[in-house]
Amino acid sequence: AWNAHYPNMLHLDKEFLKRGLPLNDITFEMAKKGIYGKGDLRQLADQRVKALWSSSTSGTDLSFGDEHSYDVQSTLTPNGGLVITYTDITERKNAERIIAKAMAMVHDSIQYASRIQRSVLPAHDALSECFDDHFVIWEPKDVVGGDIYHLRSCDQGALLMVTDCT
Repeated sequence: AWNAHYPNMLHLDKEFLKRGLPLNDITFEMAKKGIYGKGDLRQLADQRVKALWSSSTSGTDLSFGDEHSYDVQSTLTPNGGLVITYTDITERKNAERIIAKAMAMVHDSIQYASRIQRSVLPAHDALSECFDDHFVIWEPKDVVGGDIYHLRSCDQGALLMVTDCT
């Protein structure tokens, strides 16, 4: 059984869906549309049916060749049947793509800031010229550190500044 949205969602001809149509026939039709990837169509269809019947509850995300994405859940019933539900998750998937793109931009910006920050730190050679005996432990909490140090040579010696962001 299926509701009125099912044939449209799967891009199936309403005349194709008849009462008692085996699930294997539906998955084979979907395999012909390339929904399950490339390969032997019957094998792809059979693998899909096997996955749907494989456990008491299983789920996956699918797209049927259009801009929509669906969460597909299959549940075995106590009397040996199978219920498959499709939930349109297109908006969620679009939001996830937007968030992923924004996160990538933030990550790239943080990496760039880290390169800038490391470039202004005094080089080991500059510290060695000013101080006979020294060591530096500079470990930013995250990618960009909140503390930084500067070195300036002058006639009377050197000026070392340690700056805390707080």
